[in-house]
Amino acid sequence: YMAYARGISVLRSNTTIRGIEHRITDEGDRGVAYGGFINVHNCNNFLLEDAILQAHRTYKDAGGVGMGTYELGGGMANGLYYKNCVQSNFYDDSGMATTYWRDENGDLKSGVGIWGVMGTNFCKNITYDGCTLNRLDAHAGVVNATVKDTNIIEIRLIGGGLALIENSTVYNSTMISLREDYGSTWNGDVKIINSKQINNSWYTPTIISGSWVNHNFGYTTYMPKNVIIDGYTLENKKNPYSKTVNVITYSNLPSNADANNKSDNPIVYNESITVRNNSAGITFNPGNAGRPITKE
Repeated sequence: YMAYARGISVLRSNTTIRGIEHRITDEGDRGVAYGGFINVHNCNNFLLEDAILQAHRTYKDAGGVGMGTYELGGGMANGLYYKNCVQSNFYDDSGMATTYWRDENGDLKSGVGIWGVMGTNFCKNITYDGCTLNRLDAHAGVVNATVKDTNIIEIRLIGGGLALIENSTVYNSTMISLREDYGSTWNGDVKIINSKQINNSWYTPTIISGSWVNHNFGYTTYMPKNVIIDGYTLENKKNPYSKTVNVITYSNLPSNADANNKSDNPIVYNESITVRNNSAGITFNPGNAGRPITKE
């Protein structure tokens, strides 16, 4: 098993790629890790516009571990802007977002999943604008991430600054998942504005989830400082009569953890949660890690 990075590598600032189409055929039962079709590294201000992309099927290595197989990649880059980019295998036959993979003939492959379309490291100012893409994932950190006018399945972040979801639909029981492998840290704010969450599971939906890990990452970890929820709506597919949402949920929190804990991995707790324009009548619980909710 090897890793490949065939595709387009962008290494200069102020670059635009527009109107490109990438479709994948002849994916067999064996494959390798793939760094991405379009990779952006060590530069500023990249725009990908009006692109048709396709997420790859999931492959596993000899030990059964899934291998990263991306369509969009990047590292040490600032100002990554994806506008009107569409993933051709985002929806299933019913019109719902799907995590299952179909071959080029449209045939569903039992037990085969779709890998997240994006994986980046150490970037700043990533924006999805008017897109239909299954994932925005900042593996090793991002400063400022925006998802607006977009349909998406998974948002996985660590880092800081502002995480903004605006006029978008998230098909997941969790809107933002903070990666536990880097301490589930977000040293900044989260804003959810006029956005919808579609929960197709029996789990109580969560706005932000993380996992406390007693490990010395070399830095203090943070829960989102200020969370603002303004005009949120919910569609519970499995339990349509439930309108309860947890705002911040962390697993594995020790009973004595607080803002001044002395563990190997100190964690700074959330400071505020504000809910505005709750015309949908949602019941917001702060969760096990959030502060009391202020309603405006």
